[in-house]
Amino acid sequence: VPMIKEHGDVFEADFTQYEGIDFLIGGSPCTYWSIAQTKNRETVASGMGWELFSQYVRALHEAKPKYFIYENNKSMSKAIRASIDETFGFEAVLINSALVSAQNRQRLYWVGKRNDDGTYSKVMVDQPEDRGILLRDILETGIACQEKAYLLATDRGGNSLAPDIENN
Repeated sequence: VPMIKEHGDVFEADFTQYEGIDFLIGGSPCTYWSIAQTKNRETVASGMGWELFSQYVRALHEAKPKYFIYENNKSMSKAIRASIDETFGFEAVLINSALVSAQNRQRLYWVGKRNDDGTYSKVMVDQPEDRGILLRDILETGIACQEKAYLLATDRGGNSLAPDIENN
């Protein structure tokens, strides 16, 4: 993407150069906190996952954006979620991407607006309208047998049995 510029290691970044930006949008990698992590999953506010989250928080404090959105997966431990709530001063909103896409991805969003005193207040986010998008709506037609393969298995209740490798 031509508009994206890489600026190096997040641990060494100077976010003060962006002070006063309108938005800080992002999320630290969910790899360390995901329930899909079968070995060495972090369940308390320490470790590399927390260090990466802390860089987002540092960016927030240094850049002082008018608004921020921080996103991560729902499967993080209750202790980590509570620590993030405490860090931002409010709880997340849960949104399942299935409402707006053809994938089941339950995600937590912390959305804040900067106050005059430098703190952030929660921005109320409504659940998006369910667009009813299904897998068949996004599959490419005419070439699936030649170039790509798709599999969707469901149980008798219509629930997907296919592993959702993106929903970590």
